[in-house]
Amino acid sequence: MAEKFNVTGEQDLNIDKQMFEIKRQIRQKGGSPIDPKLVALALQDVVMGKFHSEIMKDKVVSQPNFSFLEIKQTGIVIPCLTEQFIPNDIFRNNSKVKYYLGDNYKKYLVDKTQPFNTLPEAIVDKSVLKKQTTDKDIMTAIGVSETENLLSEEEILYRTSYLTEQQPNGEKGLLLTDGSWTIIGYFLCSDGVVRVARVSWRGVSWSCYVDGLGLWHEGYEVLSRNGILKP
Repeated sequence: MAEKFNVTGEQDLNIDKQMFEIKRQIRQKGGSPIDPKLVALALQDVVMGKFHSEIMKDKVVSQPNFSFLEIKQTGIVIPCLTEQFIPNDIFRNNSKVKYYLGDNYKKYLVDKTQPFNTLPEAIVDKSVLKKQTTDKDIMTAIGVSETENLLSEEEILYRTSYLTEQQPNGEKGLLLTDGSWTIIGYFLCSDGVVRVARVSWRGVSWSCYVDGLGLWHEGYEVLSRNGILKP
């Protein structure tokens, strides 16, 4: 008789999150970054109880020490999008929120992305940099690489719009308003280069920029997938 296991609520939730992430990736516009055939084969093996690595029972595998990031807030819900989102109107003709758009933000996001009307709910966490840190190290810490777990252009735009609308005049809230930057996420640009999108309140408007990978200062904040970092 096959061995039976007790499943905790946390384990059940983590599996749900992983399944959601798989579905998010394979449903990306422009193509999935992971091979759906391999996903199907791997899931079939899991269903049949076949695993390709030995897991030590009653042992906890230690996680890498990403001490340069400190979690500040978890479980932030960005609701699903159910109405038409027109980037040009949202970021250039918005009566509620004023934006200043950097050249790359216009080139790789606002001017490039066609209107869209659906995105699933997202749950994110917010962390603060405890010291000067490179994008490469941040990406490793939050489970992102130049080929995996990147956001889409639509996700970057919608998340930026939704979050800034909660602080239209620079009120205190999730996003930094002291002149420091919040990293919204990393995405693959149309020229095949991974870049980072950031936002900051600058007195009269929300400044939105897209940059090549580089270096970030202590005190800047980072949004990441819920649960990827542990307190």
